[in-house]
Amino acid sequence: MIKNIVALITPFRSDGSIDYEGYGEFLKFLLRKNPDGLFANATTGEFTNLTLEEKKEIATFVKENSGTTPVYVNVNSTVFNETIELCKFANLSNFYAIVSPPPFFLVPSQKGLYDYFIRIAETSGLPTYIYNIPALTGYSLSIELIRELSKHPLIKGIKVTYDNMGYLVRLVNEVKSERSDFEIFTGTEQLYVPLLLTGGDGGVMALANIALDIFNRAKVAFENGNLNELLELHRSITKLTYIYNLTTSFGYAIKLALGFMGIHINRYVRRPLQEDPFNEEEFKKILEGVGLI
Repeated sequence: MIKNIVALITPFRSDGSIDYEGYGEFLKFLLRKNPDGLFANATTGEFTNLTLEEKKEIATFVKENSGTTPVYVNVNSTVFNETIELCKFANLSNFYAIVSPPPFFLVPSQKGLYDYFIRIAETSGLPTYIYNIPALTGYSLSIELIRELSKHPLIKGIKVTYDNMGYLVRLVNEVKSERSDFEIFTGTEQLYVPLLLTGGDGGVMALANIALDIFNRAKVAFENGNLNELLELHRSITKLTYIYNLTTSFGYAIKLALGFMGIHINRYVRRPLQEDPFNEEEFKKILEGVGLI
C-alpha cells in the first residue's frame, strides 16, 4: 500500500520555545488532508536542535493530537544512551514505529552499523525504519547492509533522502524482491513518482507539510493507472522543490510557505539555523504555480 507520511516541522515562538498552540492548529490542518502517517522530530523538525526532554514532549504531543493516524518517532541522538532511552520511551508510549538515521560524526564499522539498528529495534520492540540521509550523515548505507538488516522481523523499511534513483532501483530489485513487505520510502520529493513506478511504497516528505493534497492525488492517479494525471502532478512536485533553493534549510522553507498559505506558523528556526533573506516574489511564484496560493 502506498503511504504519504509527513516529515513534520517543529513550530517555535520568537523566543525559541516550542509553540504547542500553533502546533495543535497545524496538526488539525494536516489531519483534514488524511496523511498516512506523521513523523515526529524529523530533519524538517530540527531534531538535532532539540533536547532529549523536548523530543519526548513533542512526540507525545503529536501522538495525543493525531487521532488514529500512525505516528513514527525519531529516536536518534549522538549520545547512544539517549537513543536507548528514546527507544524505551517509544515502547512505553506505544508509538506506531521508530525511525533513525545511522550514527554520524563518529561513524562505526559495518558491523557497528548493523548492531546499531538491531539494538534499537530490539530495545523498542516496535517496527523500525532505517533513515538513510547521506548529505547530512556524511555517508550512505550500503545496499548489502540494508539487505542484511531487512532479514530482522522488526526492521520494516527504509526512508531514503538521497537524490540517487539508481540507489532506489537497487533497493527495490535487491531488497524488496527478497522481502516484498519491506517498505521503501523516499524523502527526496522529485523521486516520489519515479519510485512509485519502480515498485516503491511512497514517501516521508517535508513538502507534505504544505502539499499533502498533491501527493495524495498522485497516489490515487498511480493506483488508478492514470499516467497523464500522474505526469502532471510529478511536474508540480518537481517545481515545488525549488523553494528549497531559495532558503538555507528545509524547515525554514516549509514555515515560509505555510505563512504565504495563510497558516500562522512562526518562521523562527533554532540556531545555528537562521531566518535568512530570500526572494519573496520568486517564492510566491513557485507556490502560485502549483496552486498552493
